[in-house]
Amino acid sequence: MRSGIARLWSIAGLVLLSGCGDSAVEILRPPVWVAHRGNSSVAPENTLAAIRSALALDPQPSFVEVDVYASADGRLVVIHDDTLERTTDQVGAVASKKWDELSQVSAGYAEKFGSTFAQERIPLLSEVLDSVAGSGVGVMIEIKGAGIGAQVARLVESRGETDRHVVASFKDSVIRASKAAVPALATLWLVGEPTLEDPQRCKGFGAAVLGTSKDSVTPELVQACQQAGRFLWVYTVNDPMRSRELQALGADGIISDSLAFVRARSGAGTPAPLR
Repeated sequence: MRSGIARLWSIAGLVLLSGCGDSAVEILRPPVWVAHRGNSSVAPENTLAAIRSALALDPQPSFVEVDVYASADGRLVVIHDDTLERTTDQVGAVASKKWDELSQVSAGYAEKFGSTFAQERIPLLSEVLDSVAGSGVGVMIEIKGAGIGAQVARLVESRGETDRHVVASFKDSVIRASKAAVPALATLWLVGEPTLEDPQRCKGFGAAVLGTSKDSVTPELVQACQQAGRFLWVYTVNDPMRSRELQALGADGIISDSLAFVRARSGAGTPAPLR
């Protein structure tokens, strides 16, 4: 269970963030649970099958996470790698192929799932957003491709969904571009090995959340996030014991490949009431 201090932060953080330009503060209310690349332990990552599987979880995740590149003709496509080899039946760079070609590729991740999901295709980001539209689940959109931060942000805005999705990137320039295009958008800056100054950097360019690896969380980092008024989400947590430890330290969000397993065995927690 989260400590009393951490619970107070869940409330205080919302107050701090409410004044920093993020109109989507409600969706960031801790505890947050994120299905990494969809429910990727039981269906091919970043496919609609993985998204549907995540939506079928009880309780549902707060968000499903997907990764986005642009095709050669500028379509926003959902796939983790910048090449096709690992998870599809084709080869080559994603950015070198037009959507008509990518849409025919099997994304069934045969190395992991055999022929079970052979009919799965690489989805467009818009299809992923459509797939969660009737649920209470948002999408954590990790931008992998270069130069598409504003395009992704405007897509979310055009759908009237700035109050339900989060745009993430390891590149602060992508966060800046997304926020410049749509200031109301909630954003998340990913840092593998953060310094204690990074939460303030987050605040400086408007990222509501700092995301970091499960091995990089310390009490000092948690405190720095609290002082900067930023939420702290942690990836990729597949061990329930580590999830419990992180929650006790004060982590606000857990990102996992095996969300149902981790959540059931680490204590799901109850969001602090809004004040």
